[in-house]
Amino acid sequence: MPKKTKKEKLLAQQHRTNLPLIVPVPATPIGTENTPSFRLTLPDRTPVIAHPLAASIDEFTAIQRDLKKTLLITVSIIASEFLLAHYLPH
Repeated sequence: MPKKTKKEKLLAQQHRTNLPLIVPVPATPIGTENTPSFRLTLPDRTPVIAHPLAASIDEFTAIQRDLKKTLLITVSIIASEFLLAHYLPH
């Protein structure tokens, strides 16, 4: 495709700037004045918790179990490193 000359570019720029500003106007369909509007209302739902501290206690027990597992794995890894370093020949 051939490149535009400077004159063609200036003419295109002038054409773009001289175009009237078009503002889109939403068209209203005919016969919508008498149609009832539909509204959907949902009730406000709050989470139901048996006891306010029940959720936090469950979270703390889960965290406590995870920490115990982490501690057990860490101690076993360190102990195996010491045993391997002690019993393997240098």
